[in-house]
Amino acid sequence: MHTSFNTLKTLSGLGLTEYQARAYTALLTPKVATAEEVSKLSGVPRSKVYKVLVELQEQGWIRIEKGRPLRFRPKDPRRVIAKKRDDFAKELEATKGELLELYEKKGVEEEAPAIVLQGKRPVLEQELEMIQGAQSEIVLEGALYLPEELEALIPRLYRIHEKGIVVRVTARARVLVDGRSVDVKQAFESIDCRKEFREIQLMKKVLVDRRECLMVFGDSKRGDVDSSTIAGIMTDRQEVIEGFMGRK
Repeated sequence: MHTSFNTLKTLSGLGLTEYQARAYTALLTPKVATAEEVSKLSGVPRSKVYKVLVELQEQGWIRIEKGRPLRFRPKDPRRVIAKKRDDFAKELEATKGELLELYEKKGVEEEAPAIVLQGKRPVLEQELEMIQGAQSEIVLEGALYLPEELEALIPRLYRIHEKGIVVRVTARARVLVDGRSVDVKQAFESIDCRKEFREIQLMKKVLVDRRECLMVFGDSKRGDVDSSTIAGIMTDRQEVIEGFMGRK
């Protein structure tokens, strides 16, 4: 029996070896078979098929029915995969908690680092990553927006706001980038959030959950930002963040 590469790859991600995946998928058609029949259907060698089937039972994929010879029956893949998904979600949540504890733990003398980003792509990737991880609040203050940035940013902010995360925006209605006028006000029009448009610095600060701050800069001549000079500084140092909030 032929099993697609994508199916084998997905089952591998659920913890099955190639032989186990092939044996399980082979069983789905007859729904019950002997070890010898599974070997013929799946291509798993006879010398290995019994061991493979016992492992599948131990992992909850099949049942072994008593008799001579033993017969093997697959469990409903919908139920098996749903359970695997739930188990994995629990494990992932526990792992996330442990990793966050390590990530946020700081020694008494340790200072949180500042990361320097050079170029508009690394800056944009960092901005989107921070926003995607927001839990409660996003503050965007400043007038430095690139066309491609708004194209990627607005859909994410829309989905984030729908989740109940507070979004606050202070910007210019229009900015000039590489000689091109960018309508910032219109871009944010679809986002139902606190917005203020006024003459403001040609830079930008992104603050997420009052724990991470990204400051974005770029050279400008006569109000026209040169996108090739975009750079950023990202920090989670509380004195910087508190200073930022103090100027709000």
